[in-house]
Amino acid sequence: MGCSAGGSIVKKEKSGRIRVNGTERWMKDPHSAMMVLHAHKVIHCSIPRVGCSRWRRLLRRMEGYKDYLASPHNILENNGLKLTSSLSPDFVEKVLNDDSYFRFAVVRFVFSPPLLQRF
Repeated sequence: MGCSAGGSIVKKEKSGRIRVNGTERWMKDPHSAMMVLHAHKVIHCSIPRVGCSRWRRLLRRMEGYKDYLASPHNILENNGLKLTSSLSPDFVEKVLNDDSYFRFAVVRFVFSPPLLQRF
């Protein structure tokens, strides 16, 4: 699931610009949406089962929420993080094409859990 659910994350033009038309799953579904931290110029694509709860807590702490240790699973309720599903497609397209924003996702190699546990 996560940001890549339902196909590719983004559609790129030949020029390399990312196009957003608002019909992408990560633009409509809060559970698949990317988190945008404007103050820190960070965009995070949360992928389940790779420690996304800890990342949400860290992002909430970066945003200055005193209750950042509260459950980060209340995506549909007001947890304070700006999701792409709550922003306009034009604005999301502008942010995704802005090189000053740091974009990241955390993934894991599912075929080797014991290797990951050693480090």
